[in-house]
Amino acid sequence: MKTSFSGRANVRDRTNALESMECGPGNFRPLARRMRGMRPDVPGTTGGMSLLAVAGIGAGIMYMLDPVAGARRRSVMRSKLFHAMRKGDHAASVSARDVANRSRGMAARLRRLFHRDSQVPDSKLIARVRSAIGRCVSHPHAIEVDAYDGRVVLRGPVLRQEVDDLVSCARAVEGVREVENETKMFDRPDDIPALQGGQTRPTRQGRFLRENWTPATRVLAATAGVAALAAGISRRGPIGGAVTAFGGGLLLRALTNLPLKRLLGIGAGPRAVDVQKTINIDAPLDVVFDFLSDFESYPLFMHDVKQVRVHDDGTMHFVVAGPGGANVGIDVAIVAFVPNELIAWTSPPGQIVADAGVARFDVNLDGSTRVDIKMTYNPPAGALGHAAARLFGKDAKTFLDENLLRAKTAIETGRLPHDAAALQK
Repeated sequence: MKTSFSGRANVRDRTNALESMECGPGNFRPLARRMRGMRPDVPGTTGGMSLLAVAGIGAGIMYMLDPVAGARRRSVMRSKLFHAMRKGDHAASVSARDVANRSRGMAARLRRLFHRDSQVPDSKLIARVRSAIGRCVSHPHAIEVDAYDGRVVLRGPVLRQEVDDLVSCARAVEGVREVENETKMFDRPDDIPALQGGQTRPTRQGRFLRENWTPATRVLAATAGVAALAAGISRRGPIGGAVTAFGGGLLLRALTNLPLKRLLGIGAGPRAVDVQKTINIDAPLDVVFDFLSDFESYPLFMHDVKQVRVHDDGTMHFVVAGPGGANVGIDVAIVAFVPNELIAWTSPPGQIVADAGVARFDVNLDGSTRVDIKMTYNPPAGALGHAAARLFGKDAKTFLDENLLRAKTAIETGRLPHDAAALQK
C-alpha cells in the first residue's frame, strides 16, 4: 500500500496519515506518538507497581501473623476497628440530627419571612431579647427588658464598651421593631453592685473561624474538601496542586475537628493532642502513690523509659526510646505534689516535645485505688506527628496505656516485667 504526500502537506497531516496505517507488521502508531511528543507505552510499569503492592501486602500479613506478637497485634487491630466503627456510627447519628435540626430552623426562618406583620406577644419578645443579650454583655442580669407592641425598652447599668453590642443584639431579635436605650453607662464596674463579677463574652465568630465546628459544619466542610480534592487531582500543574492541598487540608480539618495550629503543632503550646487514662489498682492508696511517685524506679517496670534523673530543683530528665530505636530526652518540671492526692507536671520552655498533665489518686469503695491521668502534649508536627508515631506504637496514648498496665501488674503481683528497660542487657 502506497501513500503519497503533496509538498504542501504539513506535519500534522503526515502524522495523521501515519497513525491511520494499520496494515503490515510495521505499525506506525508508536512513531506517530513520538512525532506528537507523546511518550510511548513503557512495558513493565504496571507489573512493577503490582509487584510493590504484593510486597506490601505480604509484609502486612507477616506483621499480623508474627508468631510472637501477632496475636496481640490482631487483637489490638480488632479493638481499634470496632472502636472506629462505633465512633463513626455515633458521629453519623449526631451529624444527621444536627443537620435535621438546622434544616428545620432554616425552614422556620423562611416561613417567618412571609409573616413579618404578625404580632409577637410581649412576654415572648422579652424572653427572646433576654436570651439574646445573654450572649452579648458580661452582666445580662443587670439589664431590665420591657416590651410594648414590638417596641423594646432597655434599662439598668451597663459598661460603656458593651452598649453598642447590647443594642445591636436586641435589635436583631425577630419581632423587635424599635429599641429604646435607657441604660446607665459606666466606664468601670467599681462600686456598682450589679456589675460585679460576670464574664466577658467572646466576640462572635463565623462558623468556620471557631475552634470547634458543629457537626453540620463538619459535614459541609468534608463535602467541599472531597470535591476540591477530586478537582485538584484531575487537574495537573501548580493550580491543581494548590487545590489538592486545600481540599486535603479542609477534609482533614473536618474529620479531626482540630484547628490547624493543633494539627501542625505550630503555635499550639503544649496542647496539640489530649490524652486521658483511668485505671483501678487493687492496692492501698499510699502504696500506689509511693510506687508511681518514685520516678527513678520507672525503668524497673517500664519498657521504653531507659533512665530518669531527678534534679535538686524539682526537674527531671527522662531518656525514652522513640521511633526507630532512637533515644529521646524529655525534661519535666513538677509544679504540684500533694502526697496521696495528685502530681502535676509541665515541660520547661524550648522542649522538642512540650507536654503538661496531672495525675489524681482516689480511693474506691472496695479499698482499691483509682488513678486518673489527664495530659496534653505537642510532638513534632502536632496531631499529624502523633498519628504517625501511633503507627509505630510510640505515641503518648500507647505509652500511657501500656505502662499503667505494667505498673498495675507490678503492684498487684509484686513481680517486675521481664522486658523492663532496666533488665535489658
